[in-house]
Amino acid sequence: MNNLMGRKRIGKIVLMGIAVILVLPSILITLYSYPCQDDFHYAVEAKELLNQGYNLFTMSIARMVEYYVGLLDVIRQAFWGIFFQE
Repeated sequence: MNNLMGRKRIGKIVLMGIAVILVLPSILITLYSYPCQDDFHYAVEAKELLNQGYNLFTMSIARMVEYYVGLLDVIRQAFWGIFFQE
């Protein structure tokens, strides 16, 4: 009985150690990250869309479509750039 409880305790300690090892890099990264001017730019655009009458869901869909179309343009230019190099 005592041996079984010891194994369970060791198992819990090992799981806690693994959890700390997995979470520790994320915590350390947050110490070095700080908001830049670019980060505030997205909030201003979101506020403008909310003022135009979008709700949170439609605003997120509109922004997603806008970024997706922009990404497709970048991919398209890279694809055509392969064939039409100067």
